[in-house]
Amino acid sequence: MRPRLDALLLTAWQPLALLAQSQRIAREPNPWAAAGLAAVLVCVWRRKRAIGGWLLYFFLWVFANLARSILVLGNQVAHYVPSRIHALALTSTAPGTLALLAVAAISVLLWKSRDAQWLIPLRAAMVLKIGTLIVSVAIDWAYFPGDLAFDAFSVVWFCVFLVYFFVSKRVRQVFRTRDNQTEGSSAAGPSAPGVSR
Repeated sequence: MRPRLDALLLTAWQPLALLAQSQRIAREPNPWAAAGLAAVLVCVWRRKRAIGGWLLYFFLWVFANLARSILVLGNQVAHYVPSRIHALALTSTAPGTLALLAVAAISVLLWKSRDAQWLIPLRAAMVLKIGTLIVSVAIDWAYFPGDLAFDAFSVVWFCVFLVYFFVSKRVRQVFRTRDNQTEGSSAAGPSAPGVSR
């Protein structure tokens, strides 16, 4: 295996292990692990395509994390009893889920349009998500230590991908401004006979 492929596989398994730990399921199979393995394989398989490798891994992780966050938030709302501990649990989860929903929605717009104008709102939503995760880590540190590992990993993960969206060559190549797309499409390929450019 290539070193980059090894790094992708090792990095992909870390969140799965933390997710399994945060689920606190002793003997039940973890469907997230199978989905995570499938996601890693798809990312490796598509690594040579425009949206593949780490970029695809980001999108898949965001949507898997959103699904998990919605399930956790739904469970908290369904079992809500007015108390300080439940209010803290909701404070730890709800803002982060909303920020993650914003990241996911902007990611879809970015993926569909391939327009670099969506990179700025995506980065802003990621900063917002990092802020909500820092609040979650503080609350979990004091009241919910079982969730601390996943939240702390998520802070690091979002920080790494925030930097990725600033420095990645793939991001610069895949997401272009409308001006660059227009210039590239008019300059690409030979013109038809008798048609001037």
